Amino acid sequence: MKAKIIADLGANYNTQDGNVLDNLIEEVGNIALAFSNQSSTDNLEFEIKEAVKRLYLQRGVEDVKSLSESGRSSVYEDTLLRLRRDIVANGKRLYR
Repeated sequence: MKAKIIADLGANYNTQDGNVLDNLIEEVGNIALAFSNQSSTDNLEFEIKEAVKRLYLQRGVEDVKSLSESGRSSVYEDTLLRLRRDIVANGKRLYR
């Protein structure tokens, strides 16, 4: 999964951020397991990968909801809320 994320990030990935990416994958994986009630992340790879990429790219602006600078605007969504919505919408939440 890590190699796919690095490939997707392309030039946005800093080669010195290996540990950062490992930590994000582990953390998001654990959160995805909690949201989905599953015991393995095998079925959640797509959702985890997308959430990790969003969190990696948002580093440094974690507490910012929107940003306007030099006529350019950026609006950031809550990545973990989107992860939860994606898991539920894709039918990957187990009800016990």
